[in-house]
Amino acid sequence: ADRRGLGSTGPFTFKPGDVQELDIAFVFGRDYNDSNATAAIIVMNQRIDSIRKYFMNDSTPCGGGFSGIVKQTQNLPQLKIYPNPANDYITVEFNTIAGNINYEIFDIVGRRVSSGVIKNSGKNSLSISYLPKGLYFLSISDGKNKLGGKFIRQ
Repeated sequence: ADRRGLGSTGPFTFKPGDVQELDIAFVFGRDYNDSNATAAIIVMNQRIDSIRKYFMNDSTPCGGGFSGIVKQTQNLPQLKIYPNPANDYITVEFNTIAGNINYEIFDIVGRRVSSGVIKNSGKNSLSISYLPKGLYFLSISDGKNKLGGKFIRQ
């Protein structure tokens, strides 16, 4: 009784810093009183309408809300890594961290494969040409603050 599903959306073209928000609901419906497979369509449509109504009214059947996360308006630390995927170099751009910044690059299993110092905040270029193809995690820190991101070496 293994049930699997797949959802897809897009296409999107993202530029550094772009955000795309998606609201997705995976709905299950089955008519336990009618064995005809098309009977589930009516149940599904009822459940979809119900979920849509709750979402539009920002409420759930249990009394909570969908928009429980408050968007932060302050200037939060950001780390941008681009291009992603990259071949030989990545550009690392960040704010709110100053001074000498230490960086570390980790592979997919958590091994540190590189480390060094970035001299200034803003845009910096790091060579990744020596890395094998794969997914990597970049961590930068000034001793007090720490930011992280991921990139793909292709």
